[in-house]
Amino acid sequence: MLRGQTDIKYPVVWTSLGEYLAYLEKRGVSCIVASFIGVTTVRPGTSGQRSSRPQAGNRARKPSQGGQQKTKTHTERTTPKSKVVHSKGSGCCSTRIRRGKMQGKKPFLDKEVTRFRLSERVQRHNLYRRLAELVDWSFLYDATRALYGHTGQPSLDPVVFFKLALVGRLENLVSDRRLVEHCALLLDILYFLGYEVNEELPWHSTVSRTRQVFPAAVFEHLFDHVFAQCVARGLVAGDPQAVDSAPVKANASLEAVVEKQVAGTGGPFRATDEPSQPTPAAPAVTAPAHQLRSLAARQARPVVHSSVPGSQHPKARLLSNKTHCSPTDPDAHISIKPGKARALNYLCSLAVDTARSIISHVQADYADSRNSLHLPRLLTGLQRRLRTNKLAPARAIGRRGLRQGLELRPARSPARLGSPCLGSTRP
Repeated sequence: MLRGQTDIKYPVVWTSLGEYLAYLEKRGVSCIVASFIGVTTVRPGTSGQRSSRPQAGNRARKPSQGGQQKTKTHTERTTPKSKVVHSKGSGCCSTRIRRGKMQGKKPFLDKEVTRFRLSERVQRHNLYRRLAELVDWSFLYDATRALYGHTGQPSLDPVVFFKLALVGRLENLVSDRRLVEHCALLLDILYFLGYEVNEELPWHSTVSRTRQVFPAAVFEHLFDHVFAQCVARGLVAGDPQAVDSAPVKANASLEAVVEKQVAGTGGPFRATDEPSQPTPAAPAVTAPAHQLRSLAARQARPVVHSSVPGSQHPKARLLSNKTHCSPTDPDAHISIKPGKARALNYLCSLAVDTARSIISHVQADYADSRNSLHLPRLLTGLQRRLRTNKLAPARAIGRRGLRQGLELRPARSPARLGSPCLGSTRP
């Protein structure tokens, strides 16, 4: 140290760290000595490996039998809260550590968040966010203004109602009660409806009553407006158009159908001598007399000769659209699809543009008639909508059942047309 001195010369009278500290003390210099002592040496030597405060009794620990303090292994030092179990097997000693003490658990405090913006929680590519930004819904206020009065309580926003109706179709929810409960759980739907997280959604009965106020012309106007926006963005080619029809299950039960009233009488129509409860609210029978006689003769045949699936069941009922109807949905008719049971259905006919699978026309008819009978009205409405949007008349592509008596091209590759599946939807 003396040989290393350059311009500054000072005497060196110590030979150890203790003498150096004593030398500083004599000269009146206070020195912090904590940096000269290792923490890992003091802590195990006085307090042990446990996580506790140092106490007076820990300073006088007795050494082990060998005169030295017992030193723990590396495994015991790195896992202070794991229990080490020594087991012997196959003639050798092995160590097994019981893990799980360091498993994380996320606590939930349910605290109030003061800063929250719904638009920051919904992704840009979300379907409902894109519908809210791309589709202009403001025209509905002018289209429904004449249906509201000048006095009373403010009604449900018509834009919110039509958005709820669209969500119900996309999410396949028939019940208005379930629809409102479902919308309250999803942030993207709340953003689409224009509701904040702390706002209450409309009552389900309000949605049901509002649906009865709007006529079918308002829904058709909405369809035309959205179709015009698709044409403006180049999503519709116009030619060719794929047409098809399929039965859609009605929101009514087949077990609740009642017999119709015979015109001019107070009781229901009876094709057999089986007792039946009169239903004053049932509609009247409109079928001709010869059809009713033919139906009564067919129902009088033995059940064993019937080829209808399920006709031999003990609780089977002989039902017909000429003599029975649904009290909750009179427009739903009984229909049978080959290989399936009878049900109350509607017949949904639609046309799809083959370019981007955009529905260009849709209509609902009674389900107890042939598909080809409603096709001329479908094509007439389709050509009218195409001309309104300045598109050339389109060629129609359909299957063989629809091409009977009409000039349609055969659908050689139906999978390529991209027609939507109607199996899970309901009117």
